Amino acid sequence: MAYTLRGRLESRLAAALAPLLAACVIALVAKAWWPVELAALMLAVGLALDAVYHRLIPYQPGWAALPLGLLELGAVMGLARLLDVAAPLAAALAFYAGAWLLAQVLAHAVLPLARLSYGDDGGELGRPGAAVAALARHTVRATAQHRDDPENVLAMLNEAVGRQLSPSRFCTAVYATIELGEMWARMQIASAGHPLPMLLRTHGGTEEVGRRGPLLAGFQDARYAADPTHLAAGESLVLYTDGVIEAGARESSEAGEDLDPARFSRLLGACVGLDADGIAARIEQAVVVAEGGNPRDDAAIVVLRLPPQ
Repeated sequence: MAYTLRGRLESRLAAALAPLLAACVIALVAKAWWPVELAALMLAVGLALDAVYHRLIPYQPGWAALPLGLLELGAVMGLARLLDVAAPLAAALAFYAGAWLLAQVLAHAVLPLARLSYGDDGGELGRPGAAVAALARHTVRATAQHRDDPENVLAMLNEAVGRQLSPSRFCTAVYATIELGEMWARMQIASAGHPLPMLLRTHGGTEEVGRRGPLLAGFQDARYAADPTHLAAGESLVLYTDGVIEAGARESSEAGEDLDPARFSRLLGACVGLDADGIAARIEQAVVVAEGGNPRDDAAIVVLRLPPQ
């Protein structure tokens, strides 16, 4: 699965509770501290390695659990010897093996059954959907290194979503390639169920750019295509999530300040002359106002602006 860092740490802590309790019981019966010391050492090593795994292994296949478990075993035993933890070798190996097996059952059976979205949330016990974003980032980066045209990248991402996530999970995306000149930019833009970017012209006109395509849900017959777009000096390209154009849509306010596509277009038209930071700040302010000062959905904004001549 595609673990998030939070998911790794939460899974690790959840799996460590039973071994820690067992270590305390064994310590009381055996009248020795080594079970508690060994359990604490296992947890410390695991948490430290989770930070390493997060950087090196964006997607962790199921078969990787065994070699990673052996790696952690070596680290734990090495540190136990270095720190003079007085644990009998056979007993220490048995304790580690039991804790490792319990962690696998918990992560791959108990938690997914108790909370069906757990596996799709990057191992997180709280906020859903984080693994979808992790999978998307990893797939896009890996695919674009070999062939970066939007049609191919989105097609590969669609396949990855269908192959590695449950049928209830999907995502949207907009992908663009950019060729920069001295005073111009030439782009190919494709959308997969995502709001199309907006182009702000120097005279205040706005228009949607890019080609629409189906959302990313593993559809076998999904096809994606890109449309060419030209950005001239002084013009801006604005990319945003649906949290922007849906801001205020759930409010029953009579003020009529929701940012539907028409109002959003007019807002952008009034941003002529602002730099990229200024445009983004103006949009952010409008979202906050539309949501009554308490946004209930995430709103991401990216602005690309070419300097005027």
